[in-house]
Amino acid sequence: MHKYGSFYLPKGRSIVLAIANYINKRRYSNASVLATVPVIDDVFLASELPVILTPYMTHIDLAQAFARLVVDRKVYVYDNDILVKGSPFTTHPSALSAIGVNKQSSAIKRNIDTGKAYLGRFTFYSTPQ
Repeated sequence: MHKYGSFYLPKGRSIVLAIANYINKRRYSNASVLATVPVIDDVFLASELPVILTPYMTHIDLAQAFARLVVDRKVYVYDNDILVKGSPFTTHPSALSAIGVNKQSSAIKRNIDTGKAYLGRFTFYSTPQ
C-alpha cells in the first residue's frame, strides 16, 4: 500500500492504521483485551489509483501528485476532546502555532487521524469528530 501510494487515500490510510494498531497492540495471548483482526477490502486494493504511475516515478513525485488532488485541506485540533479555538486550520503551521508548538514540527503529519494524543492532550483530525 505504501509502494503504490494507496495509503494517501482516506480508505487506504484507515486500513494502514487498522493494521498498525492490530500489530502493535494487544496481540499477545495473555492480553486482557484481544485485538480484532482488521478487515481489508480487496476491492479497494484492486482499484485504480487517481494518479498515473510511471516506471521511474520517485516516492516524492507520487506524494506530490496525491497532494495536488486535495484541494481543501483542513486540520481539526482537539485539546482533551475539546475543539481548539480557530479550528479547522488550513495549514499545519497555523494549527501548531495555535497550540504553542514550533511551526516546523512534523507532529501533525505523524499524528493526524490516528487518535493518538500529542503531548498527552492534543489530537489532530482531517474531518470533524
